Amino acid sequence: MVRVAHRQNGEVLLEIEGDDLEGADLRGAVLSFGDLRGFSLRGAAASAAMLGQCDLTGCVLDEARLDGADLSGTLLGEASMVGVSAQHGRLGGIRAEGADLRRANLTRASLTFARLRRARLASAVLHGVDFSNADLREADFAGADLNRADFTAANLEGANLNGASLAGATFHDANLRGARLRGAELLQTTFESTRLGGAEFREAILARTVFARCAELAGTIGLETISLHGWVSIDIFTLRASGEALPRNLLRAAGVTEEDVAYLRESFEATGAE
Repeated sequence: MVRVAHRQNGEVLLEIEGDDLEGADLRGAVLSFGDLRGFSLRGAAASAAMLGQCDLTGCVLDEARLDGADLSGTLLGEASMVGVSAQHGRLGGIRAEGADLRRANLTRASLTFARLRRARLASAVLHGVDFSNADLREADFAGADLNRADFTAANLEGANLNGASLAGATFHDANLRGARLRGAELLQTTFESTRLGGAEFREAILARTVFARCAELAGTIGLETISLHGWVSIDIFTLRASGEALPRNLLRAAGVTEEDVAYLRESFEATGAE
């Protein structure tokens, strides 16, 4: 008999026959604040389950179905969630440092304020995920589908985004310092007030990409190797801060001539002198 107890008051929330919860049918189950440490939920069906504030530290949830489930504030540190499906799930505020989410499908899930430092999300499907205010430092997103993801105010310092698809993604007020975007697809991607110092863009693919108020654009690595498949928008603030240091191929894609850059520099210097 498996018993799941409330992690604060000890109340029994679930009793189920068996030695573990592998493959268990937990659809719609109410297990909020449950203590599930050490359990295996591999392949469990838990769509629409209420798992908010649970302790799932170190648990195995590989291939589990959590579509539409509520995991708000749940502890998932070092959990194995390979191939898990939590589409449209509510995962705001989860603590999943070091968790393994490779090949997971979190399409349109909410991960606002999530803590995913050093988490592994390589090849995951993260289309339309809301990562606003999330801690994603050193997370591995290599080859992930991040199309239309929202990274507003997220911290991605040192993150691995090599080969990721970021079409339509937004990085408003995000921190990408030291992040790796080698070969990433940046089609219609918006970088606004984004901290980019030391970020690597080698062989990234750009088209209709927007850089606005990005004072550190010149401090990135590999812009001269980018592949341009359309226009790029660079605002005056960014050009004033980085214009002369930007590679000519990027400036041409933005419709900016060397004369334009020189004029902006002289105008900026004249304004500063006043």
